[in-house]
Amino acid sequence: AGTNLYYLINVLRQSQLKNYYLKGGNARLPERMAEDLPVRYNVTVEGLIQGDGRIAGVKLADGSNITARHVILACPAGTAGDLLPESYGKPKAFLQQFPHTPYALVFFFLREPLPDGVILYAGHPYRDAYFNAALDHSVYTPAHVPSGNAVISAWAAFPEALELATWPDEQVIDKATSDLELLLPGFRPKIAHAEVVRHDWGVARYDPGMYQKIIDFKEESSRWDGLSFAGTDYNCPHME
Repeated sequence: AGTNLYYLINVLRQSQLKNYYLKGGNARLPERMAEDLPVRYNVTVEGLIQGDGRIAGVKLADGSNITARHVILACPAGTAGDLLPESYGKPKAFLQQFPHTPYALVFFFLREPLPDGVILYAGHPYRDAYFNAALDHSVYTPAHVPSGNAVISAWAAFPEALELATWPDEQVIDKATSDLELLLPGFRPKIAHAEVVRHDWGVARYDPGMYQKIIDFKEESSRWDGLSFAGTDYNCPHME
């Protein structure tokens, strides 16, 4: 079996950016933008406004409108599809039906740092485990973990992640703890707290033929006046 070149190029690009992050968290971006632009927080966007053959702004859930020369939809592909007007028929349906995997991530807050300084722990693909990868955020993004103690996120993959998303938090944590013991021997006694963080849209999934469909969508959407899309869903960085 071969690996799609489009996927390979995007993975290489992503790997070169792995050490770039906002030291104060993602909130730093809109906070900085708000210093120069009229940024509004916690406002639900209901849809896009059309005018003179172009996108002219956004409609808010409270009934008000915000006009703009250009709108950037920086959201999951499915949400972008919901916001597109009905007149965008085929691309709207493509985005709404975009395959993806929901995630129930487990974060383990340990009482001490791990000694080896490893960012990513991963088991071989045939290991009998749901959670087969773990990230140490105290090493990966140390500015986000001022205590220096290890913060471990546990990751599952498709199709097991679909089942995990339906489990209660306690069961997800128990499974993650037992699965990670082989990757991180002796970490269980070091756990001070564990928390489940759920994402309805965790990672975009690329079924056969999706690469070409994305390329076609990018080419078509580049011709639309007043509208752009931003997000990793369109960059094919994950293959499950």
